[in-house]
Amino acid sequence: MTYLLIGLLLFFVLIIAAVMIAILSGKLPNRSDGLSNIHRMNVYRKPLLTPNEAAFYVELRKIIPQGRDISCKCRLEDLMGIAANVSDRNSQRNRIKSRHVDFVVFDPLTGNVDYVIELDDASHLTNKKQQEDQFKNMLFAQIGIILIRVKAKQRYDYMEVYQELIKYFGS
Repeated sequence: MTYLLIGLLLFFVLIIAAVMIAILSGKLPNRSDGLSNIHRMNVYRKPLLTPNEAAFYVELRKIIPQGRDISCKCRLEDLMGIAANVSDRNSQRNRIKSRHVDFVVFDPLTGNVDYVIELDDASHLTNKKQQEDQFKNMLFAQIGIILIRVKAKQRYDYMEVYQELIKYFGS
């Protein structure tokens, strides 16, 4: 009987050791939430804004009205929704969920959006990008939010940015 207990104990110790070795070597997942392979992801840190966007942001902060704030790189899906009763809702949602606008000027007390700004660099001259720009223009027109397009540059002056904005709102 003693040999049987020692044998069973040794068997369970070997099983536990084998499972631990498998987990540590990555052969078995050690988490049920899908994060066990995170060390295998090839990710790197990058800045939120490009140098052109950062330069524009600094100048935009100088001229937005008091009581307004700016969000950067907002997804279209954060600014608009697809009606629940649409038969191709998922298809329509897929068209907006991965796209974004560069800047959103909004009221931080209500969350209501005043207008959005896109910086258009040289990539916006391609046919594909122009079609995407038209798509965004139509979407924002449909929901009644002004989309302002500004030509991207390396440097901005706050008066230049102000001049771009008053084209849409007057003085």
